[in-house]
Amino acid sequence: MNRWITLAALCLLSPACLIPGSHDESDAPTATSSSGQPADPVCVVAASAGGDGGPGGLLAVTSATGMALDGVVESSGGMAGDAGKASLGPVAPPGSGGDAGTTELVQDGDLSFDTSLVQPGTVIAVGVEGESDVITVGGTTASPTIAVERLELGPGATLTISRYPTIIAQQLVIAPGARLLLRDGGEPLVSIGDDGTLDGSGMNGGTVTIIAQNVTVEGTLDASGGDGAEGSPGGLGGQLLIRTESLSLPTSGRITVAGGDGGQGLDERPCEA
Repeated sequence: MNRWITLAALCLLSPACLIPGSHDESDAPTATSSSGQPADPVCVVAASAGGDGGPGGLLAVTSATGMALDGVVESSGGMAGDAGKASLGPVAPPGSGGDAGTTELVQDGDLSFDTSLVQPGTVIAVGVEGESDVITVGGTTASPTIAVERLELGPGATLTISRYPTIIAQQLVIAPGARLLLRDGGEPLVSIGDDGTLDGSGMNGGTVTIIAQNVTVEGTLDASGGDGAEGSPGGLGGQLLIRTESLSLPTSGRITVAGGDGGQGLDERPCEA
Protein backbone atom coordinates (compact mmCIF):
# COMPACT_ATOMS: atom_id res chain seq x y z
CA MET A 1 0.00 0.00 0.00
CA ASN A 2 2.73 2.43 0.92
CA ARG A 3 4.50 1.53 -2.36
CA TRP A 4 1.48 2.71 -4.47
CA ILE A 5 1.19 5.96 -2.50
CA THR A 6 4.87 6.66 -3.10
CA LEU A 7 4.51 6.00 -6.89
CA ALA A 8 1.47 8.31 -7.09
CA ALA A 9 3.38 11.09 -5.37
CA LEU A 10 6.30 10.74 -7.80
CA CYS A 11 3.92 10.79 -10.80
CA LEU A 12 2.38 14.08 -9.70
CA LEU A 13 5.86 15.62 -9.80
CA SER A 14 6.57 14.38 -13.37
CA PRO A 15 5.22 16.19 -16.54
CA ALA A 16 5.10 12.77 -18.24
CA CYS A 17 2.14 11.78 -16.01
CA LEU A 18 -0.03 14.80 -16.92
CA ILE A 19 -3.35 13.96 -18.54
CA PRO A 20 -3.23 14.91 -22.27
CA GLY A 21 -4.78 18.32 -22.86
CA SER A 22 -4.76 19.21 -19.17
CA HIS A 23 -1.52 21.30 -19.21
CA ASP A 24 -1.18 24.98 -20.22
CA GLU A 25 0.74 25.65 -23.49
CA SER A 26 2.28 28.64 -21.76
CA ASP A 27 4.49 26.13 -19.97
CA ALA A 28 6.28 25.40 -23.30
CA PRO A 29 9.95 26.42 -23.51
CA THR A 30 10.52 30.05 -24.50
CA ALA A 31 13.51 31.36 -26.48
CA THR A 32 15.83 33.30 -24.25
CA SER A 33 18.56 35.82 -24.90
CA SER A 34 22.15 35.41 -23.76
CA SER A 35 21.20 37.15 -20.50
CA GLY A 36 18.57 34.50 -19.79
CA GLN A 37 15.65 36.87 -20.46
CA PRO A 38 12.93 36.07 -23.09
CA ALA A 39 14.14 37.17 -26.57
CA ASP A 40 12.15 39.74 -28.56
CA PRO A 41 10.26 38.28 -31.53
CA VAL A 42 11.98 38.84 -34.91
CA CYS A 43 10.02 41.08 -37.32
CA VAL A 44 11.03 41.15 -41.00
CA VAL A 45 9.50 42.48 -44.22
CA ALA A 46 9.39 39.57 -46.63
CA ALA A 47 11.58 39.52 -49.73
CA SER A 48 9.84 40.56 -52.94
CA ALA A 49 9.58 38.72 -56.24
CA GLY A 50 11.75 39.50 -59.26
CA GLY A 51 10.28 41.52 -62.11
CA ASP A 52 9.32 39.98 -65.43
CA GLY A 53 11.45 40.69 -68.48
CA GLY A 54 9.80 42.86 -71.13
CA PRO A 55 8.89 41.26 -74.48
CA GLY A 56 11.04 42.07 -77.47
CA GLY A 57 9.69 44.51 -80.01
CA LEU A 58 9.44 44.67 -83.80
CA LEU A 59 12.34 45.49 -86.11
CA ALA A 60 11.38 45.72 -89.77
CA VAL A 61 13.94 46.80 -92.38
CA THR A 62 13.09 47.39 -96.04
CA SER A 63 16.02 48.12 -98.35
CA ALA A 64 16.02 48.85 -102.08
CA THR A 65 19.47 47.61 -103.03
CA GLY A 66 20.32 45.21 -100.23
CA MET A 67 21.68 44.97 -96.70
CA ALA A 68 25.16 44.22 -95.42
CA LEU A 69 24.37 42.80 -92.00
CA ASP A 70 27.51 41.64 -90.22
CA GLY A 71 26.64 43.17 -86.84
CA VAL A 72 23.98 42.36 -84.24
CA VAL A 73 20.25 42.60 -84.98
CA GLU A 74 18.39 42.01 -81.72
CA SER A 75 14.72 41.63 -80.75
CA SER A 76 15.07 39.30 -77.77
CA GLY A 77 12.92 39.38 -74.65
CA GLY A 78 14.30 40.81 -71.43
CA MET A 79 15.82 38.62 -68.74
CA ALA A 80 13.88 37.72 -65.61
CA GLY A 81 14.73 39.57 -62.42
CA ASP A 82 16.04 37.54 -59.48
CA ALA A 83 13.96 37.38 -56.31
CA GLY A 84 15.17 39.16 -53.20
CA LYS A 85 17.16 37.13 -50.68
CA ALA A 86 15.34 35.62 -47.70
CA SER A 87 16.55 33.77 -44.60
CA LEU A 88 13.73 34.08 -42.02
CA GLY A 89 10.58 34.88 -44.01
CA PRO A 90 9.02 33.20 -47.06
CA VAL A 91 11.07 32.72 -50.23
CA ALA A 92 9.87 34.88 -53.15
CA PRO A 93 9.79 33.64 -56.76
CA PRO A 94 11.96 35.04 -59.58
CA GLY A 95 10.36 36.83 -62.53
CA SER A 96 9.69 35.35 -65.95
CA GLY A 97 11.74 36.05 -69.07
CA GLY A 98 10.16 38.17 -71.81
CA ASP A 99 9.02 36.66 -75.09
CA ALA A 100 11.19 37.24 -78.13
CA GLY A 101 10.14 39.90 -80.61
CA THR A 102 10.10 39.86 -84.41
CA THR A 103 12.68 40.81 -87.03
CA GLU A 104 11.66 41.29 -90.66
CA LEU A 105 14.24 42.00 -93.39
CA VAL A 106 12.87 42.73 -96.86
CA GLN A 107 14.54 43.79 -100.10
CA ASP A 108 12.31 45.90 -102.33
CA GLY A 109 13.83 47.34 -105.47
CA ASP A 110 10.96 49.79 -105.98
CA LEU A 111 11.66 51.72 -102.76
CA SER A 112 12.23 55.44 -103.36
CA PHE A 113 13.39 58.22 -101.03
CA ASP A 114 11.11 61.24 -100.65
CA THR A 115 13.09 64.44 -100.03
CA SER A 116 10.10 66.80 -100.02
CA LEU A 117 10.24 67.41 -96.24
CA VAL A 118 14.02 67.83 -96.06
CA GLN A 119 14.98 71.50 -95.91
CA PRO A 120 18.43 72.51 -97.17
CA GLY A 121 20.98 73.00 -94.41
CA THR A 122 19.13 71.00 -91.74
CA VAL A 123 21.47 68.70 -89.88
CA ILE A 124 22.02 66.85 -86.62
CA ALA A 125 25.71 66.32 -85.96
CA VAL A 126 27.12 65.31 -82.56
CA GLY A 127 30.75 64.48 -81.81
CA VAL A 128 31.78 64.70 -85.47
CA GLU A 129 35.46 65.56 -85.89
CA GLY A 130 36.02 69.06 -87.20
CA GLU A 131 32.42 70.14 -86.57
CA SER A 132 30.63 71.82 -83.69
CA ASP A 133 27.64 69.97 -82.28
CA VAL A 134 24.51 71.21 -84.02
CA ILE A 135 20.81 70.32 -84.11
CA THR A 136 18.70 71.96 -86.82
CA VAL A 137 15.51 70.06 -87.51
CA GLY A 138 13.11 70.62 -90.39
CA GLY A 139 9.78 68.92 -91.07
CA THR A 140 6.47 69.52 -89.35
CA THR A 141 5.58 70.15 -85.73
CA ALA A 142 1.89 69.24 -85.81
CA SER A 143 2.86 65.56 -86.13
CA PRO A 144 6.42 65.61 -84.81
CA THR A 145 8.83 64.73 -87.60
CA ILE A 146 12.58 65.11 -87.82
CA ALA A 147 13.69 65.85 -91.38
CA VAL A 148 17.37 66.57 -92.02
CA GLU A 149 19.92 66.27 -94.78
CA ARG A 150 22.27 64.44 -92.42
CA LEU A 151 22.03 62.81 -89.01
CA GLU A 152 25.52 61.84 -87.87
CA LEU A 153 26.97 60.74 -84.55
CA GLY A 154 30.76 60.72 -84.18
CA PRO A 155 32.73 58.09 -82.23
CA GLY A 156 31.43 57.70 -78.67
CA ALA A 157 28.67 60.31 -79.05
CA THR A 158 25.17 59.78 -77.64
CA LEU A 159 21.92 61.34 -78.84
CA THR A 160 18.46 60.79 -77.32
CA ILE A 161 15.35 61.22 -79.45
CA SER A 162 12.04 60.84 -77.64
CA ARG A 163 8.46 60.86 -78.93
CA TYR A 164 9.31 61.61 -82.57
CA PRO A 165 7.49 58.93 -84.59
CA THR A 166 9.19 59.77 -87.91
CA ILE A 167 12.84 60.51 -88.73
CA ILE A 168 13.74 61.40 -92.31
CA ALA A 169 17.37 61.83 -93.35
CA GLN A 170 19.32 61.63 -96.56
CA GLN A 171 22.27 60.23 -94.60
CA LEU A 172 22.12 58.48 -91.21
CA VAL A 173 25.56 57.63 -89.81
CA ILE A 174 26.32 56.19 -86.35
CA ALA A 175 30.08 55.86 -85.77
CA PRO A 176 31.74 53.15 -83.63
CA GLY A 177 30.91 53.51 -79.95
CA ALA A 178 28.14 56.04 -80.66
CA ARG A 179 24.54 55.49 -79.54
CA LEU A 180 21.28 56.78 -80.99
CA LEU A 181 18.66 56.17 -78.28
CA LEU A 182 15.00 56.13 -79.35
CA ARG A 183 12.68 56.61 -76.38
CA ASP A 184 8.93 56.52 -75.85
CA GLY A 185 8.27 58.79 -72.90
CA GLY A 186 8.01 62.40 -71.81
CA GLU A 187 7.78 65.33 -74.17
CA PRO A 188 9.17 65.22 -77.73
CA LEU A 189 12.85 66.08 -77.53
CA VAL A 190 16.19 65.82 -79.28
CA SER A 191 18.92 65.90 -76.66
CA ILE A 192 22.68 65.39 -76.74
CA GLY A 193 23.67 62.66 -74.30
CA ASP A 194 21.60 60.08 -72.43
CA ASP A 195 18.78 61.85 -70.57
CA GLY A 196 18.17 58.78 -68.38
CA THR A 197 14.51 58.54 -69.38
CA LEU A 198 14.50 54.76 -69.20
CA ASP A 199 16.71 54.29 -66.15
CA GLY A 200 14.94 52.08 -63.62
CA SER A 201 11.51 52.91 -65.00
CA GLY A 202 10.84 49.98 -67.30
CA MET A 203 9.68 52.45 -69.96
CA ASN A 204 8.98 51.16 -73.46
CA GLY A 205 11.36 51.59 -76.36
CA GLY A 206 10.53 54.08 -79.08
CA THR A 207 7.98 53.59 -81.84
CA VAL A 208 9.78 55.13 -84.79
CA THR A 209 9.87 55.00 -88.58
CA ILE A 210 13.25 55.93 -90.08
CA ILE A 211 13.26 56.88 -93.75
CA ALA A 212 16.77 57.42 -95.05
CA GLN A 213 18.61 57.29 -98.33
CA ASN A 214 21.61 55.55 -96.76
CA VAL A 215 22.00 54.11 -93.26
CA THR A 216 25.34 53.15 -91.72
CA VAL A 217 25.34 51.80 -88.16
CA GLU A 218 28.82 51.11 -86.77
CA GLY A 219 27.69 51.92 -83.21
CA THR A 220 24.27 51.28 -81.66
CA LEU A 221 20.77 52.14 -82.85
CA ASP A 222 18.75 51.47 -79.70
CA ALA A 223 14.96 51.28 -79.38
CA SER A 224 15.02 48.76 -76.54
CA GLY A 225 12.86 48.78 -73.42
CA GLY A 226 14.21 50.10 -70.15
CA ASP A 227 15.19 47.80 -67.28
CA GLY A 228 12.77 47.57 -64.35
CA ALA A 229 13.71 48.59 -60.81
CA GLU A 230 13.04 46.84 -57.49
CA GLY A 231 11.02 43.93 -58.83
CA SER A 232 9.25 45.96 -61.55
CA PRO A 233 8.86 44.51 -65.05
CA GLY A 234 11.13 45.56 -67.89
CA GLY A 235 9.80 47.80 -70.64
CA LEU A 236 8.57 46.56 -74.00
CA GLY A 237 11.01 46.60 -76.88
CA GLY A 238 10.26 49.34 -79.38
CA GLN A 239 8.69 49.26 -82.81
CA LEU A 240 11.40 50.30 -85.27
CA LEU A 241 10.71 50.47 -89.00
CA ILE A 242 13.61 51.36 -91.30
CA ARG A 243 13.09 52.17 -94.99
CA THR A 244 16.30 52.84 -96.85
CA GLU A 245 17.99 52.44 -100.19
CA SER A 246 20.97 50.77 -98.49
CA LEU A 247 21.83 49.61 -94.98
CA SER A 248 25.33 48.84 -93.73
CA LEU A 249 25.76 47.14 -90.35
CA PRO A 250 29.42 46.08 -89.87
CA THR A 251 30.59 43.81 -87.07
CA SER A 252 30.84 46.70 -84.59
CA GLY A 253 27.21 47.72 -85.22
CA ARG A 254 24.09 46.83 -83.28
CA ILE A 255 20.39 47.50 -83.88
CA THR A 256 18.19 46.52 -80.94
CA VAL A 257 14.51 46.47 -80.00
CA ALA A 258 15.06 44.07 -77.10
CA GLY A 259 12.79 44.02 -74.06
CA GLY A 260 14.10 45.45 -70.80
CA ASP A 261 15.28 43.18 -68.00
CA GLY A 262 13.07 42.67 -64.97
CA GLY A 263 14.22 44.36 -61.78
CA GLN A 264 15.68 42.32 -58.91
CA GLY A 265 13.34 41.86 -55.96
CA LEU A 266 14.11 43.56 -52.66
CA ASP A 267 15.90 41.50 -50.05
CA GLU A 268 14.25 40.58 -46.79
CA ARG A 269 14.77 43.38 -44.28
CA PRO A 270 13.91 44.24 -40.65
CA CYS A 271 10.59 45.91 -39.93
CA GLU A 272 10.71 49.63 -39.32
CA ALA A 273 10.26 50.71 -35.73
